[in-house]
Amino acid sequence: MAIYYADGSNSGDGRIIQVVRGHISGDNTRSQTNAPNAWKKNVSATDQVAQVYFTPKAATSKLLLVATGNYYFITGTEGHAGEAQVRIFDNTSSNEVAKMQKVGYSHTGGHNRDGDNWTLTALLEADHNSNGTNQRLYWTEYWFDGNQTFYYGQQGDSITVYEISASS
Repeated sequence: MAIYYADGSNSGDGRIIQVVRGHISGDNTRSQTNAPNAWKKNVSATDQVAQVYFTPKAATSKLLLVATGNYYFITGTEGHAGEAQVRIFDNTSSNEVAKMQKVGYSHTGGHNRDGDNWTLTALLEADHNSNGTNQRLYWTEYWFDGNQTFYYGQQGDSITVYEISASS
């Protein structure tokens, strides 16, 4: 039972209604050399995807999306910079909801390794893009650029959606 306060709010606001998590469980990292400029799903070598299907209980709720993962790249014997971008993608509305970018460098003649453990968060209205309480699909994607081998889709990469009650 909710407690009602003088300002009109109540203790029901801010409660976790449900939590759904999708993750890559297998240790089968995918790699790509000389990455093309295109977004690609965070998928392991055995086709496990860091994604989650989610159906909100109420259109007035807030959705907290938290995605975590790791990628790295290894440069060749020539000097190259490598760039990686990561985003949370709402496939239901074909919309990016969060994004980050990292640029790494190597020196000429070296075999350098660079990468990042990353966390992305987004706080959304459950009814963003007029989805109401319809099911939606969220996943993480990478954009790699540079002349090296990129490794991604690693064990433990995940995306979690928390539905939080909010006043209407």
